[in-house]
Amino acid sequence: MTAITLTMPGDEPGTKHTIDLNTLTPKARAVAEAIAQAELPRIRIKSVRPAREMCAPEYLPMLAGDPDQPETRIHDSWWKWHGLDPEPSIHKVLEWEARKLDGWYPIADDGTDLPTSQAARDDDGLTRDQALELVGRICPGHGITIDTWMRNATRGIKGYPAPCGHDGYRSLWSEATVREWATRLAELADLRRQREQVEQQIRRQVAGMTELPDDLVAGLAGITRVTARKWTGKD
Repeated sequence: MTAITLTMPGDEPGTKHTIDLNTLTPKARAVAEAIAQAELPRIRIKSVRPAREMCAPEYLPMLAGDPDQPETRIHDSWWKWHGLDPEPSIHKVLEWEARKLDGWYPIADDGTDLPTSQAARDDDGLTRDQALELVGRICPGHGITIDTWMRNATRGIKGYPAPCGHDGYRSLWSEATVREWATRLAELADLRRQREQVEQQIRRQVAGMTELPDDLVAGLAGITRVTARKWTGKD
């Protein structure tokens, strides 16, 4: 057991919580370490990717540092969990906060790494909603519902990405795996659109070949003779 005592943001002065770091995912563990060493109710976080990939192009001129290097910023947007009935455990609060740092990981106040910063950097687990949001950005109009995702991705069946872990409350999916999967999905969707465009072109060409034999038209177009007759209006 590796226990740590900390006061959570929003706690009454003097409130102390003890948590076993070994029970947390790497990113949640880094969040706990960052809170424990922070003097104010905020932590410093660092982007996994270069700053230019983390913001919209119009905001690039506003970046203080090199856009080709990771960005560091202050995180102080905490879950307002105090007073909830029932009140969540500190373990759940830390895991919840960790998943909010999609694409970021905690570092020390002075900008150096915490003991688990690099492990937190490699922890790219996404929640169900984050995974579906990523799929939606890469492949708009995918049509995958929450029920479909949970029915297939939770078990990693029917070609869906399998979970990479669990934070004690919900399944997590690797961002890299989901990104790769969604990219393939987008490529298939693009091929389908191209096929539909080609089919429309063939349909128009075939429709104009009313003076040619059906079997010749069908063979050249790569379709059945019945389809050729239908498209040429001979049926």
